[in-house]
Amino acid sequence: MTEPEIFAGLLLGAMLPYLFSAFTIKSVGKAAMGMVEEIRRQLKANPGILTGETEPDYQRCIAISTRSSLYEMIAPGLLVNNF
Repeated sequence: MTEPEIFAGLLLGAMLPYLFSAFTIKSVGKAAMGMVEEIRRQLKANPGILTGETEPDYQRCIAISTRSSLYEMIAPGLLVNNF
């Protein structure tokens, strides 16, 4: 602990879980917002969804979720792979 390089390494190492968690939470929030926007779009375009007259487009929501989970987790994945 008396050497500055070791102390700096300890601080960076202790920060990594919090940084990874922050990236993950941000990614989940962006993906959820994309899903909410799609649901709002579908409800506005087809009000019969609320009454059960028509089915919503589930495939579009699944595509948004899949794309977001893959794209948004690139930064946390790179963070883990580099250390």
